[in-house]
Amino acid sequence: MFRISRAPGARRSLAAAVATAAALGVVGLTSPTATALTAVGTSGRDLPGDLNGDGTNDIWTTDSSGLLLTYAGLGDGRFAAATSGGGTFTDTSVTTRGDWGQDGHNDLVTLEPGPQGDGKVLWVRPNDGTGTLATAVDGGPQRLSVECPAVTGPSDENPEGCTVADDHWHDADQVVAPGDLNGDDAPDLLVKEGSSLWVYYGDRASKRLDMHGAPVLVGASGWNGETVVAPGDLNGDGLPDLLLRDDATGGLSRVYGAAGSVAGILDPTSWGSPGARVAVGTGPTAAAYPVLASSGDITGDGVPDLWGRAANNAVTGWPGRVSSGDWTGTGRAFSISSSKHHPHDR
Repeated sequence: MFRISRAPGARRSLAAAVATAAALGVVGLTSPTATALTAVGTSGRDLPGDLNGDGTNDIWTTDSSGLLLTYAGLGDGRFAAATSGGGTFTDTSVTTRGDWGQDGHNDLVTLEPGPQGDGKVLWVRPNDGTGTLATAVDGGPQRLSVECPAVTGPSDENPEGCTVADDHWHDADQVVAPGDLNGDDAPDLLVKEGSSLWVYYGDRASKRLDMHGAPVLVGASGWNGETVVAPGDLNGDGLPDLLLRDDATGGLSRVYGAAGSVAGILDPTSWGSPGARVAVGTGPTAAAYPVLASSGDITGDGVPDLWGRAANNAVTGWPGRVSSGDWTGTGRAFSISSSKHHPHDR
């Protein structure tokens, strides 16, 4: 495999990767419909949204049959033709932002039916650095867990029993990877369970979601009937924000995060504060676009964007718009699954 070394945290543009590949006699990317050149970093962690190490944001999404597809971004709203992501996930919520292992690549997290049909389970599935899942890298697929998934009485193995059940994903609707929320450089998760939204703090070594504190209840009402999107920082204050889609109407709202007692560190309950939601227009309904998500900025203007997978499997992007420092909605839709141009009309 062609590999490009880079310093920790450095971004490498696709143009630079192509130039390096050409110098080495490697066939590179020449058009938006070609297979994307893979430029895999050998040190540091890939930036959020980047699945193949080339410094631009990409997309993992399942089609209507559950097939995982990889769309490699060119950084200007165009994408290479879809390739297989290496798995099929039926009735599964998938998300990616963060390296759950030690190889520097953003991995896939899946919320999928359990093997015994007794509830849903969370898995981390490693990315081989090209936007393809692989069972033989970074420890292979691993289940995420908590110490006390369900209330139990004392036993020989656990004399104290377990009184606080922290598995809120067994009957959840959606899992979302927002990146690092508590400043420990490890990826975290959002789990939408009916009308409630929970934050779980991740741990790379143990794959436990309660090693750094119990899950935090963002809010116990008002999250049902919504698709939660984690686009990153919408207003430039350094804190992660959310977008919400009303599944029935397509209405979009933004929710800015606020710091807690530690400056620069998100207080997740701020997302659930009264008045935190601000309507910013209308997007596609869940019936039209069952999947709606964000990979951050995919058009190259520094503003987080949206993308969605339609019921007919077409993938569409919507460029984000900013006014006076606030994220105010989206511009004209553009095709991702038949990428031919980048979206000049904002």
